[in-house]
Amino acid sequence: MNTPKILTLLGIGIAGSLVFWPVLNAFLGIVLFVAWLFFARKEFSAARLRWVLLFASLYLLVIVGYFYSANQGEALFKLQQKSALAMFPLVLGTAAGLNKNNAHAILLSFAWFTVLGCLFCLGYGTIHYISTGSTNMMHGYDMVVLKDMSPFMLALFCLLSFMYLLSRFYEGSFETGREKTIYTIVLLVLCGFLFLLGNRNVLFSWLVVLAFFFLKNLVGRTFRFVFFGVLLAAFALSAVFNPSFRRQLNDLTDFSENNTIQLDSDKSLGRSWGGKALRMAIWRCSADILEHYWLTGVGTGDAQDSLQVAYEKRQFYFASRYNVYNAHNQFIQQTIAHGIMGLLLFAACMFAPMFIARRKGQQLYLLFLVSFLCICFTESVLEISKGIVFYSFFNSIFAFLYGTKAN
Repeated sequence: MNTPKILTLLGIGIAGSLVFWPVLNAFLGIVLFVAWLFFARKEFSAARLRWVLLFASLYLLVIVGYFYSANQGEALFKLQQKSALAMFPLVLGTAAGLNKNNAHAILLSFAWFTVLGCLFCLGYGTIHYISTGSTNMMHGYDMVVLKDMSPFMLALFCLLSFMYLLSRFYEGSFETGREKTIYTIVLLVLCGFLFLLGNRNVLFSWLVVLAFFFLKNLVGRTFRFVFFGVLLAAFALSAVFNPSFRRQLNDLTDFSENNTIQLDSDKSLGRSWGGKALRMAIWRCSADILEHYWLTGVGTGDAQDSLQVAYEKRQFYFASRYNVYNAHNQFIQQTIAHGIMGLLLFAACMFAPMFIARRKGQQLYLLFLVSFLCICFTESVLEISKGIVFYSFFNSIFAFLYGTKAN
């Protein structure tokens, strides 16, 4: 039995179903674990085991936090939901025979599935425009119609696909000129979709990725000047023609009292709030929880309940009575649930591999971590199933497979 090939095919299935079919994604994750457990040859090197233990420690916190959670039902759900945090590092970190070739197959498949997802969204928006005359589903977050897909997650999918395909483009991994043309078109489609979607954080990460790749390859002050000019023009055009992105930029730069949620008074109702105002209010309420539970956190199952209570106490009724908002910051979310140890372990999972990737010249892994880190400052990525699988699966691929020698 060619177990590495089977694991790779399952990995491709996980990558594709992550975009289109959540139920199949969960099922294939279980099959991957079973295939590894019963059929795969394992290698337990000390160097790899250290990374496996570090990444899996995030799930260990979930287990420990279960025992001091008041909401046992929610804690049990989190135990199941976050099991991928331990499963993918364990499987991909110890399965023998997997290497860079397998990583390439999975990443390339994920990129194509992501492009198909983007085209599906654009096609659906076009049909909606033809039938209604409305362009609402052709820009902004309303254009994301894939099942159980958060807009920022699809933006992250596009960014990772863009990074991978751009790296292949610069490596010259083409057999024909036609293949190079296809890659160019796909990269332009991903860029266009990101600008239509208009997520500020992911667009900032996209800018960092482009700057890294182009400044590394462009020589001469004139070319670099032109490059930055083109980027600024692209952002300006996006702000002009994409109403959703323009609203986000206006919200980001508006620090007036009218764009600030006043806590301890019932003034949050009666209007729609932008992302910045909501996050600032959420973070202030989160600070109230951390003031009392900074050491151990409230437990695996009680984070959301504690936030809802904090919102109600500060008369943030827009959040406490009419919405359910997590901390919208993964660092804060980890601290609320698991205390200072949760914060430190999550930071170690981000910055330790980032340091090693930079030292070893693993540029794609470094860019993956930087882009994921950026989104973690405004979103609690590991509170949704797609975010958990996305981080744990691709982080494990980069950490254990992408840097290994191909056969």
